[in-house]
Amino acid sequence: MRFASPMLNLKVCDTNSQMSLKKNVLIVNYLDKAISLVETQFEFVNRKQAISSSAKKLKWLGTSVDLVELGYALHTAGIFGTISLKELFRVLGEVFDIETKNFSRTCTDIKNRTTGDRTKFLNTLKGNLIRKLEETEREIVQKKR
Repeated sequence: MRFASPMLNLKVCDTNSQMSLKKNVLIVNYLDKAISLVETQFEFVNRKQAISSSAKKLKWLGTSVDLVELGYALHTAGIFGTISLKELFRVLGEVFDIETKNFSRTCTDIKNRTTGDRTKFLNTLKGNLIRKLEETEREIVQKKR
């Protein structure tokens, strides 16, 4: 089918050519976006490799139960957004170089602890931090004398 407009003095256009041109433009736009995505992913991988090769591997010196208690508390508080427990413990295991495969069972064990002892590790962390803060305050007071 052909269109002509004598009033606008337009050239006669073949609709098949127009459709083909529109299709080509869509394909070019799609490919441009795909290439951009690949480039972004490539940059991300390069940055991740640079960070992991330059950063020292952190070694978790506590027990795996301690890490699960900490991770479970952080997850419960929503510190990392909507990340799943499974993904959180995969990342924590990778970051701290520790096996976290049985985190689900450990979370259940933590839930089943007696009331006074439910957050053993978190209580220890809190106690250590309070002692350190008090020690620092004493040192500051002594320096002022």
